[in-house]
Amino acid sequence: RGINPTALNPNQSLEVHLYPNPSQDVLEVSLKNISNFEWKVTDMLGRTLLEGSEKKSSMKVQVSTLPTGQYLLWINNTTVSMSKSFIKQ
Repeated sequence: RGINPTALNPNQSLEVHLYPNPSQDVLEVSLKNISNFEWKVTDMLGRTLLEGSEKKSSMKVQVSTLPTGQYLLWINNTTVSMSKSFIKQ
């Protein structure tokens, strides 16, 4: 649901959890088997609104400045490129 891997090691189990979803202020992201990655939040037209990098398998994204709507969180590293949708209330 909402995960679109484009380059994934078939032996790697990928789990991404976004919560709370819908979110108002802070979106918490928890990843299994992924660390040291770049991330970005895009709108549904593909425009990058937020971006950063993370070395741990969990992070918090401040989404309070985003207008109400649906967005994609993209995760990229050397073995995976994927996205997961979330709603900003």
